[in-house]
Amino acid sequence: MGNCQLTAHLNRGGMGDIYAADHLFLGRPVAIKIPRFDDDRLVFNQQRLLSEARFLAAVSHPNVVGVHDMGLTQEQLGYLVMELLDGSSMEQIMDRMPLLLFPTILHLTKEIARGIVACHRVGIICADIKPDNIMVVHGPLVGRPERGAVWTKIIDLGTARSIEAEAVAIPDSSETVLGTPAYMSPEMALGLPLDPRSDIYSLGTLLYELVAGRPPFVDPDPNVVLEQHVYLEPPPLSTFRQELTSGCDFEQMVNRCLAKSPEDRPASATEFLNELDGAARSLPEPKFRPRTRRSVSRPSQKRLQTAVVKTKRRGP
Repeated sequence: MGNCQLTAHLNRGGMGDIYAADHLFLGRPVAIKIPRFDDDRLVFNQQRLLSEARFLAAVSHPNVVGVHDMGLTQEQLGYLVMELLDGSSMEQIMDRMPLLLFPTILHLTKEIARGIVACHRVGIICADIKPDNIMVVHGPLVGRPERGAVWTKIIDLGTARSIEAEAVAIPDSSETVLGTPAYMSPEMALGLPLDPRSDIYSLGTLLYELVAGRPPFVDPDPNVVLEQHVYLEPPPLSTFRQELTSGCDFEQMVNRCLAKSPEDRPASATEFLNELDGAARSLPEPKFRPRTRRSVSRPSQKRLQTAVVKTKRRGP
């Protein structure tokens, strides 16, 4: 495949497959992302891959996966050559581990937020922040030294959007919105134009899940989950962690991230980081590792990869 020789199949995502490969000229291992041959949305997935390549190329940050190149297979299918990471997705970690201590939760969340800051700085809305799109590459969760090392990387911008394009987007009821219902903002669920505060909501859902052991809203029907994002308030975090004081600054801060109106959330990922630092002071000192496992079965992210919602926005 061009300058790369495939060595192993790593994962199947919502739009394609990820392979490990050796770059024959650079002499280093890389990851290859290829849209699936048998998908009836192949042309659409190819377009998304090109968009993702350009988005990733625009971001250069330790908390976002790096992209090296893009090429064509013999069948004229585009493929993306990316940084090969050794670690576990946050999805895998959350499925197999007990609830995490708050210092670990804070560390992970801050690193993800810094990656989001980098994306927003170059005009990109991530639009699908979720555990399966975060890779943990260092730290105790994957048994690797963490001193001076980045723990997490955002690894997928396949559904990302341009801030500039979203600012002039108009509703289009003829198409669906791609995303993962458990982590979609209310405005995304309604098919409205997005701004960076949509990512703040998604990051809030991820932070909520790290603390509670479940997403804010859970239902087997993805459309019910979307309605809950729009109309319902999530259960208080303190109902899931006995060491959390009801109404504490941390709980209120997470609730602010999950506000239905973007105007009521932190205005930016940088503001999110500042608020998180302040709210963390209300957290208890870590005295033990919680042994309660996840309180509900987590919905399959592969199964709920795409949801049909009311409208999709499109620029003129």
